[in-house]
Amino acid sequence: MYVRAVLQQGVNEQGIAVPQQGVTRNSKGEATALVVGADGKVEQRILQTGEARADKWVVNAGLKVGDQLIVEGVQKAKPGTTVKAVPYVPPAAPAATPAKP
Repeated sequence: MYVRAVLQQGVNEQGIAVPQQGVTRNSKGEATALVVGADGKVEQRILQTGEARADKWVVNAGLKVGDQLIVEGVQKAKPGTTVKAVPYVPPAAPAATPAKP
């Protein structure tokens, strides 16, 4: 006899899920992210990441609710530069095309 069960291991109420492309590693191996500050300038933050869930990292520390994480154009953004933040729109999943008989 077999049983399928879903077990909830734990819930991190303070964790924030962010797209993996917005998180990089520095030379020490620490997870870092570029965030747009209140003055519109780029800041670099050190993060404590947890597990990966699909295409997102769970961030346990280093970000707070309302922070604007840079996920596109990370190569061009440097700490201290002024940027204009626009909302991130994740790419749509490709539509399945029916197989030809």
